[in-house]
Amino acid sequence: MNRIVSNATPLIYLAKADQLDLALSLFEEILIPEAVYEEVVSKGKQLGRADALIVEKAIRAGRISGVKTGCFAVLAILYTYKYNTLEYTY
Repeated sequence: MNRIVSNATPLIYLAKADQLDLALSLFEEILIPEAVYEEVVSKGKQLGRADALIVEKAIRAGRISGVKTGCFAVLAILYTYKYNTLEYTY
């Protein structure tokens, strides 16, 4: 299974570029930590960001899954289930 855990920046940029469907088509499962949801969707909606609504729609459609964990738990998920990561490094 082709699965990844994503941080906030790739989701924001892909949604802004209208390319979130590209990532959704490449991976069978995209998992995001609760903190990523808060940053992308909750905070984005407060700031009136259109990309927040795009990501929220993908979550509601079940194309992106959230997990309520801290960073160390996400690392454990990556290791245990052999997830890849989708991240942006500055």
